[in-house]
Amino acid sequence: HTWEFVDGKCACGETDPNYVPTHTCVDEDGDFTCDEADCDKAVLPAADSVLTVKQALALAAVLGENEYTEAKYYVTGVVASTPNATHGNLDLTADGETIYIYGLWDSTGANKYGNMAEKPVKGDTITVYTVIGNYNGSAQMKNAWVTELVPHGDNHTYEGGVCTVCGASREEAIL
Repeated sequence: HTWEFVDGKCACGETDPNYVPTHTCVDEDGDFTCDEADCDKAVLPAADSVLTVKQALALAAVLGENEYTEAKYYVTGVVASTPNATHGNLDLTADGETIYIYGLWDSTGANKYGNMAEKPVKGDTITVYTVIGNYNGSAQMKNAWVTELVPHGDNHTYEGGVCTVCGASREEAIL
């Protein structure tokens, strides 16, 4: 049967007109797993849902190793680091939680990070549209499309003339 996750609850079979539901499945603790005693199925959010970084991590945790969602989701956070800026591999953080992005593309999906006109850098807030997975035991999003980018812009704090957020010099930040 099909699981549909809406407002913190899932209804078994709601999307299958031939299925007669036997119970309502509730995800009380937000771990994307049904909390009913007779149900141990993973409860996935509906495609195109807006997730927090914490929810994306919880979703990845219920997937099998090297498994990714078929559906794509929107996730927003702050670029914490760029371990591989050539391909757009980034760490995205929000509320003290961090998830890895393996490959970043522009909003059209045509230009990979290296060819993007406006590349997200450390300190920028971005929203991505992506699949979520469990790669060798680690949560990650892959081939994410940037749907919104809010540069940290004037939000520079300097120590020794260098921005503590992105590492730009005071002169570079003014440009």
